[in-house]
Amino acid sequence: MEIDKVYSKSRFSETKERYEEWWEHKNTRPLAGVAVKCRQPDLPKPKFPLLTQENCNDFHMSVNDILDAIEYEVCSYEYYGDSFPMFSLDCFGPGIVAAILGAELDNSTGSVWFHAPKVEELEDLRFGFSEDNAWFQRLKQLMLKSVERFEGRILLSMPDLSGILDILAVFRPGELLPMDLYDEPEEVQRLCRELYEAWMKIYWRFAEYLNMKEFGYTDWSSLWSKKPSYVIQEDFSYMISQDMFEEFVYPNLHRFCNDLDRTLYHMDGPGEIKHASKIAGLKKLGAVQWVPGAENPTSEHYPELHRLFEAAGKNLQIPGQGLDKMLLVAEQLDCPNCLHHTMIRCGEDEKEKNLAYLKKLNII
Repeated sequence: MEIDKVYSKSRFSETKERYEEWWEHKNTRPLAGVAVKCRQPDLPKPKFPLLTQENCNDFHMSVNDILDAIEYEVCSYEYYGDSFPMFSLDCFGPGIVAAILGAELDNSTGSVWFHAPKVEELEDLRFGFSEDNAWFQRLKQLMLKSVERFEGRILLSMPDLSGILDILAVFRPGELLPMDLYDEPEEVQRLCRELYEAWMKIYWRFAEYLNMKEFGYTDWSSLWSKKPSYVIQEDFSYMISQDMFEEFVYPNLHRFCNDLDRTLYHMDGPGEIKHASKIAGLKKLGAVQWVPGAENPTSEHYPELHRLFEAAGKNLQIPGQGLDKMLLVAEQLDCPNCLHHTMIRCGEDEKEKNLAYLKKLNII
């Protein structure tokens, strides 16, 4: 297999051990990985481009065509630090559960958005998961074929399933869902229960198709875990008060943390800072990914926030901001070993810079 030329089975085993130590707070350094695109794989050139949000709805591409492009892409990198061969299925958009439950997938802008085909009254909405859905079947076949072909040497991640209220907001868009929280809280709670049940069924089906019990669990956060894990979120929470967070969001997060062995919370933007103490109080939550937002100061400008989560015993993930930012955050913490940076992919022109940061972080 071509990937064996750049990433051996023994190295993969060592990398997995480090991720296990990170989850268990037994690691002796922070975790970060750099993948440098610099190889010419000894493989036929793919017939189609790599799967992205821009072309994820192109059903002219067969599953084998998609896997040809994925294998070629993954094998074109050299892997350093804690990086490993994986391809993220977040290319189907943030919240593919909505499409599996009947929403329309719209990527006309080049990015995936989901829209309800018809905005129904809250009391008329029902959510039940059916395997007959075209998007579910597409992902199922892609996952099964990837396991058969790659045998765990290249991992496909869990798709981006999104949060419960984030999914509900697709079917109750604009100001409707915020008003529903005031006007019909019991109906919202009913739908949250239905969505959570459907979400979990989809998660476990995908975990089975990807044979994650044997090969490990990974998602768009680029973490790896031997035990069931996921990056959970509720971006909708930036719109609501702390009281409403406790009523409508916290119960779902608590359930996720109980039903999955390991969880990382994706905390997106300053609007969620007001909920930070509540998030830190989730006893079984393993880690927090703080995303400041594109137009806001980067991670190192929020030391109090990182210290809050560190004091609560949570690991921390720096998302896609560069290893220089991770180094600055590490200097602010009592235990920088709790840090992980999402996998960095770069060209040869940035290789030396990124490897220098890995050395400063004692990763290589």
